[in-house]
Amino acid sequence: MVAFASATYLQNSGNSNYNSLQVSAERRARDVTFLVSYTYAKSLDDVSAKWDPRDPGRAYGLSSFDMRHNFVVSYNWTIPFERAFGSRRITQGWHITGITRFNTGTPVSLRSGGDYALTNLGLDYPTQVSSIQKLDAHKQNPLDVRNYFDPGAFAGGLAGCNNQLSYEVCGVSGSARQFLFNGPGAINTDAGIEKDTKITERVAINFRLEMFNVFNHPNFLSNSVIGNANSLQFGQVTNTAPARVGQISGKLIF
Repeated sequence: MVAFASATYLQNSGNSNYNSLQVSAERRARDVTFLVSYTYAKSLDDVSAKWDPRDPGRAYGLSSFDMRHNFVVSYNWTIPFERAFGSRRITQGWHITGITRFNTGTPVSLRSGGDYALTNLGLDYPTQVSSIQKLDAHKQNPLDVRNYFDPGAFAGGLAGCNNQLSYEVCGVSGSARQFLFNGPGAINTDAGIEKDTKITERVAINFRLEMFNVFNHPNFLSNSVIGNANSLQFGQVTNTAPARVGQISGKLIF
């Protein structure tokens, strides 16, 4: 009988590739300032996904932070109460500010569980058999389930270990990469109204009312999309970013 001891192999290396188109424009009028920015990008690397010592090239794919589209508008409006009602303390120093953002999501992890591939390293993935069909998670079905993608795009009922049906053939990793497609995007607006009041030449007071996610838009999180093919929730999205939040602040400037 031959006994094999464990061997540890460490390597401090990685490959990444990031390409982007970045465009921005700024407009300053009498009372209003706009700044518009757009980024179209794609990021690839071989360190985001789980490393497979049997096939090191398999890990090369979408970065876990890849975001294809990111459009941001920021604005600042000095409300012209002075021109309308005369220059007084009550009419001076009013501003409305805000940031509106539209962006696509980061990739969904399809790394699954069960060790049906018998690697003892967690290299379990589903096998893609058709194109990915994304669904509208904002539409609930009668069972109150929100689906982000159709799990029918991946194989099921395969001959798994212990004579059980599985998403993987026993001893064989599925063909899908860990980060195969991007998750749900976000639409968000943060805005605030503030008032600067000058008390003396050196002292001023600032009051501000801020609202985050002003329109209370439900933004589903990419990391809450269930990509574990061994889960009964495979394909579902289970969590959202925080709902609308408001805060009031004041500060003394001297």
